[in-house]
Amino acid sequence: MKKLISLIITLTLIQYIGFCQDDNSNINARYTKQSLFLFNTFEEGIAYFDDGGIAKAKYNYNVVYNEFCYIDNSKILVVSNVDELDSIQIGNRIFRHIDNKILETIKSGKISIFLSRKANIPSDKPSGAYGTESNTSAVTKKTSIYSNYGSIVGEYANIQSENNLEISVSENLHLLINNELILAAKLQIYKYFKNNKTEIKDFIKRNDINLHEINDLESLASFLEKFI
Repeated sequence: MKKLISLIITLTLIQYIGFCQDDNSNINARYTKQSLFLFNTFEEGIAYFDDGGIAKAKYNYNVVYNEFCYIDNSKILVVSNVDELDSIQIGNRIFRHIDNKILETIKSGKISIFLSRKANIPSDKPSGAYGTESNTSAVTKKTSIYSNYGSIVGEYANIQSENNLEISVSENLHLLINNELILAAKLQIYKYFKNNKTEIKDFIKRNDINLHEINDLESLASFLEKFI
């Protein structure tokens, strides 16, 4: 018997303006040009759990709230038990939740490379989305959808509209070394590999390594593996 997999869902503080699953094109045009969702459409994906379970749905990544979302019956729901996930594949891209960050996998290996995104919300704005005090009302009903692999259980929310505000997104690269996530920056790398700092500095200088470039970071990661 196939194992039922439950995704516990909490309320999502995101805008909802007549969105429906059959009209799943350019969703960001309904919000802002650059933000809210990483993908313009909800994509077919699979959630992989630490216990070996999986669940299929149409997923997206909410950049502003750092949350995995999926859709069901014209509603947007949020996956809250992310600590139970190993990863989520959205389309052909893999995401993981590490240190309270949702990270896109760039390279897997002895030293893995990840990309994080952060919405730059003005600090003088209230805590609600896009400058609103709050935009989520009470739960209206409970529901569930089913895939070939398990069930996704969630709660629907009535979500109020908000003001449309352009929000820029910052990107940072990270290294995962022995299950420790460090920012791909010289000071952090030198601190982690303090006994090999001279060799690493020499490698970076000789190869003109730019830590903001993925190809260069992949070369450095391969070099660093011998120190682990």
